[in-house]
Amino acid sequence: MKKALFVLPACFCLTVVSSSGLGPGQAKTGGLAPRFEEWLKVASYIIRDKELEVFKSLTNDRDRDIFVRMFWKMRDPAPATPENEYKDEIYRRFQEANRRYRFGSVREGWRTDRGRIFIILGPPASITPIPGSNDLFPAEIWSYYGDAAKNMPVHFSLVFYQWRNSGEYKLYDPFVDGPFRLLVQTKGLN
Repeated sequence: MKKALFVLPACFCLTVVSSSGLGPGQAKTGGLAPRFEEWLKVASYIIRDKELEVFKSLTNDRDRDIFVRMFWKMRDPAPATPENEYKDEIYRRFQEANRRYRFGSVREGWRTDRGRIFIILGPPASITPIPGSNDLFPAEIWSYYGDAAKNMPVHFSLVFYQWRNSGEYKLYDPFVDGPFRLLVQTKGLN
């Protein structure tokens, strides 16, 4: 079987918080069958706000089943084949994120920053570990090759850091975190 690499459009990276103000996996499901609750977890980073709104408005399992089938069918890169490679890849990434990124976190692996990015973008082209030191907290640099046709940079990197050497790795945002978030000692630095 031929493996394919799927890179999602950059707009999916930004659709992490739904318009309801709830984060992925926090949608009020109110008595959904377990299969739909599980599907919402898997689809949480790729479902659009409007799609989530429509799904939440459905009142019976038959309509929900149809919705889920159509959700995956619309994303199938090769509809003429019996497999849905995109769906299979997202499920594989979800399981792999849970396996890889649950350690050091109180949350499931798919709910961590590294798990979220892994599900959305797939495995990075390379990971550069930066061990902690007296000056810096441990970090990882994930490098990706993007697709300009999908409004992505040709090459980009993401930094994850383990603040105070404990817990899960967080996605570093230089505008919000600033450079001092990566430093162990910040007193006297301006």
